[in-house]
Amino acid sequence: MSDVKNRINAILTSEAAKQTAAIINKFAGQCDTIVEFGSRGAVSGTILIDALTGRKRRLIGVDLVSDETTDSLAKMAESVGVSYQFWRGHTSQYPLHEMDGLLWDTFHAGGALFMDLDRMAPYIQKYIMVLGVMSFGELSEASAKKFDMAAVSRELGVDETGAALGMKAGIAKFLAKNTDWVQVHEFAELAILGRKVPATSRVFGKTKA
Repeated sequence: MSDVKNRINAILTSEAAKQTAAIINKFAGQCDTIVEFGSRGAVSGTILIDALTGRKRRLIGVDLVSDETTDSLAKMAESVGVSYQFWRGHTSQYPLHEMDGLLWDTFHAGGALFMDLDRMAPYIQKYIMVLGVMSFGELSEASAKKFDMAAVSRELGVDETGAALGMKAGIAKFLAKNTDWVQVHEFAELAILGRKVPATSRVFGKTKA
């Protein structure tokens, strides 16, 4: 058994967590390039690296700061031949480029989720994986933990309504606007969105079918 799988077995103890990892592995395994919004902690990043192992694939982690857990992802990816890059900054500023999948697991607010997905979706070819839909499905993380909503909204770059919005409402808002996407799976903390039709390809600023 590989070191990556050993780490997954060590950090995922509940049956729900193990099943969630298996679902992520199933969808992420169909991708060659994945961007992860919210990399600290390295739990979902480890699962993604496991899914991408096997041929030359790429994982890009995005977070406001790096730490020993994001550093561990780089070493882990290198050990199994997965290309890994860490991009430091706010998700709203992440450069647009084509990718097969996006995993979203940052500060859980429906308004921030909608903003990120609405901006990134035209460049995502296959799947969007969203974590936190059970714990913060109805109320955002700020609402559930009674944070200062004005401060959170400024940090996230959304209004206070968006900062208070639950994850499920954020997903519903995204799907209502982006009708080429549909929710294809939900289990525990995880929701998977998939394209109804393939995305257009962008080459040198132009689009082609």
